[in-house]
Amino acid sequence: MRNRGLNRIAVAFFFAAASGSLAQITVDNSSSNTSSEPDKTWTITQLNSTPTADNATITNTLSGMGGFSDSDSISITADGLLGWWTADAQAAVTNGSTFITYLSGLTNVSISGYQTDIAVNSSDVTEDLRSNRMGGTLSPNDEVMVFSVDLSNLSSTDKITLTSIGFGIQPGDKFDFVVYDASSNTVAFARWDNSGGLSGNWELEDGDLFLIGVGQSMTDHRDFRVSNFTIDAKVDGVIPPVYLTATGSNGVVALDWLDDPLSSLVDHYAVYRALTPDEGDLVQIDSTPDSFYFDNDVTNDVTYYYRATTVGTNASESGYSDLVSATPTIPTIPRDSFDRWAEHYYLTGDDATMTANADGDPFNNLLEFAFGGDPTNGADGNIIRPTTANVEVNGTNAFAYSFRRLKDRSLNGLEYRLEVTDDLLGIWKRNRSRVKNLHYYGKMSLVWG
Repeated sequence: MRNRGLNRIAVAFFFAAASGSLAQITVDNSSSNTSSEPDKTWTITQLNSTPTADNATITNTLSGMGGFSDSDSISITADGLLGWWTADAQAAVTNGSTFITYLSGLTNVSISGYQTDIAVNSSDVTEDLRSNRMGGTLSPNDEVMVFSVDLSNLSSTDKITLTSIGFGIQPGDKFDFVVYDASSNTVAFARWDNSGGLSGNWELEDGDLFLIGVGQSMTDHRDFRVSNFTIDAKVDGVIPPVYLTATGSNGVVALDWLDDPLSSLVDHYAVYRALTPDEGDLVQIDSTPDSFYFDNDVTNDVTYYYRATTVGTNASESGYSDLVSATPTIPTIPRDSFDRWAEHYYLTGDDATMTANADGDPFNNLLEFAFGGDPTNGADGNIIRPTTANVEVNGTNAFAYSFRRLKDRSLNGLEYRLEVTDDLLGIWKRNRSRVKNLHYYGKMSLVWG
């Protein structure tokens, strides 16, 4: 169909980015797009919110929002032809090649709009009594609109589903409906001399066609229009990570995102990083089975940009997540907070510095400040020293590491984090464990993770 040079309307659906459920949008021609032209292009964008398009009105939203790559697109091209005759078409559908040959022998004509409808306009080659309707020509044969499917720019799936076509139809109007499967070169579905609406579930792959032609028995009312069509898109397998966040701290950037709702399809997540926001600079730095990741291979005061993808159990990889960035830095302890704490314990001179340890216990002033110790009492180590224990969580034994921390720690420039290693000689990495407040007392809270 691409080589016939037919007049056409191109309908392009650009997917900005999710679940495994069907996505559905209904496309109506814009009421301002009524002129008869060889080409009309509708481009639909913002499919992760309310879709918009030039020369079209879009209703509904994609129920699978977020499941497509930014570069994914679907194109539907409508060609106008004159010379359609139901009996000849019926004879041709017995063989795919014969049917395509039959279509190739029809005459190219235009597409016109009326309000939110579209139709074939044959007035450039014959007298067309109703140039903005299907039918009404003085030709012994009549009009057909051929929609061809282009999925060459769709990476997330290899098919879409046509679920309905709406008509501006009157009693006595008749239409033919045909679906052509390009991969098997066969007519997959045909319905002749229909009236009323059209709905179903017809899977369409790249190069497939669906056609609306004037029915043979339509004699008195040869003047219907195509009002709209609805297309569903199902994302195959996994979707990109959603709500990715990045938080920088001393020597590490913590990434986090929502668990995939189709977790049984997920094998792991791939983490990509760059020093610029340019997608072309991204390099995969690691993979993780968890919906979080700690990047320890960073330099403080350098900004890093991240995206993540989901890799399925079938080795398919989703599109990128949203872009996030973070700058790891050494937290700054507000001097006024620490100084007020030191004054409370009457520390002066060298004894009032963060590294001082006037009471001679294992904790300097900064650790006493952070863990609620008394810098003048060398016997309070058991109060602020972390403890370990086995605890029961939802009927399962778990390892608990308990420690004290300031309740207003962020206001005091403090950060508490757990790090783990396979052995004491290995690399310590940040561990995202559940942290639960056990007790509150004064300015401190006892937590375990």
